[in-house]
Amino acid sequence: MDRTRGNLLRIASQAILALCLAVIPSALTAQNILPPNPSVTRDYPIVEFSGGVSYAHTDLRGPANMVGWHITFGMNPARQLRLLGDFAEQQGQSSTILLNGRQSTIKDYEYTFGPQIVYRRNPRFTPFAHGLFGVAARHYTVPSNTPGGPDVLAHDFGFASVLGGGMDVNVNRYIAIRAIQADVSLEHRNWIDAQFTPVIAQLPASGNWQARPRLACGIVIRVGSHASAH
Repeated sequence: MDRTRGNLLRIASQAILALCLAVIPSALTAQNILPPNPSVTRDYPIVEFSGGVSYAHTDLRGPANMVGWHITFGMNPARQLRLLGDFAEQQGQSSTILLNGRQSTIKDYEYTFGPQIVYRRNPRFTPFAHGLFGVAARHYTVPSNTPGGPDVLAHDFGFASVLGGGMDVNVNRYIAIRAIQADVSLEHRNWIDAQFTPVIAQLPASGNWQARPRLACGIVIRVGSHASAH
């Protein structure tokens, strides 16, 4: 079941990524044809939502690539300032962490908040940069040998800081394509109730700092409008 969910997640992530790559050239072409709309630079949204696919490179007793989802919620108290909540999950399987011959499924979670600086003077593109702080967790799961039994689980939890930025391609005042968001997540996690005791030595060491690069792309929805005097 975990493998099926993982395959579906990877297929959905690849479909979203393909959609983004297909839409971005069209958006760029439309922006080059249409004259700039002054209201895009004068006004700015009250709130902004984004959703899409995320990709992370991590170390699971060796390098591993993981894919998943990524969503953000931002409130704009000023034209150049967004207060952001950033939430993401990436999932993959490890061929080196086994229990009773079964591969473990790994899920990484990041929940971070903080300020984001937004440059809104270009009607076609909206670049941004941020420093976010919050928590990160990782779950290791292996299906039980007992029919209907619970999964064998170990997980860690700790501090996370995310530094990075990206670029939105403006389709109109309400919709944009998040062409890229590139981050580095610096995390310090510790074990919590590790039950993966038969192979605990196989798991990466806990209590150390780890830097994980992360990429994301998706769709941005803008709601409401603040009138700017500039």
